[in-house]
Amino acid sequence: MFHVIAYMAFLAFGMGCSVKEDRSDCPCRLDLDISDVKILSDDCLELQITSEKGEVIYSEKLDSASLCRELSVDVPRTSLRVMAWCGGEGMAGEEGLSIPLGSQCPQVYTYSSELDAKGEECRDTLRMRKNHCVMSVSFRRKDEEVVSLSLRGNVSGYDAEGVPVEGAFLASVIRDPSVTMGCHQVVVPRQNGGELILDVGDDNGKIKSFPLSECIAATGYDWTVPDLPDLMVTIDYVLTNVTLEILGWDEEFFFDVVL
Repeated sequence: MFHVIAYMAFLAFGMGCSVKEDRSDCPCRLDLDISDVKILSDDCLELQITSEKGEVIYSEKLDSASLCRELSVDVPRTSLRVMAWCGGEGMAGEEGLSIPLGSQCPQVYTYSSELDAKGEECRDTLRMRKNHCVMSVSFRRKDEEVVSLSLRGNVSGYDAEGVPVEGAFLASVIRDPSVTMGCHQVVVPRQNGGELILDVGDDNGKIKSFPLSECIAATGYDWTVPDLPDLMVTIDYVLTNVTLEILGWDEEFFFDVVL
């Protein structure tokens, strides 16, 4: 009797080890750590997950009240792309972000990553990157009367992964009442090596165009770093001089511009 029981136990054990469950159709659990994401009370985090074929698997908007430390999503077992936007609400879509001609770039933060979700679970951490530059513009001479001030370039937005897209960019540089009197500001998208020109018009109808892209490149400013530093530009309209300061750097750069 003992030998019979032992044989049946061995047979059951052998059958249990030889039969494997097919889990290829089961979803993968994706855990997203969003604990480091900080957004303003009137903003939201736009999150999208797509398959390797570009199909949208998951799409969600989270406001500041809805943010949690971690988000779990069941996804197909395939290669995935995780994309997140913050600050471009109303302008960002499945194809990316398009900046209307005449508008500044929104103060957008982005994140993009590729994941292998072919197992039972995978994990990713959202680290939002500053994908814009706030440019402050002031004038050396307090008696200079500037009538118009605009910035033009050839980056008109971003694709779905936050990469700059070529296109016409034109934005007014507006006076910022919250900072030093006489200071103007414009938010600039990440550049890809093209032109960035500041047009300054005086009360006589004359316009001087300052090639800022050349001056910025000469400072060693890097448009490819994950978090773009802000810039401070000081213009001497009469002598056509440009002074550049990069936030976080202990150096000023002076340029004589030939117009």
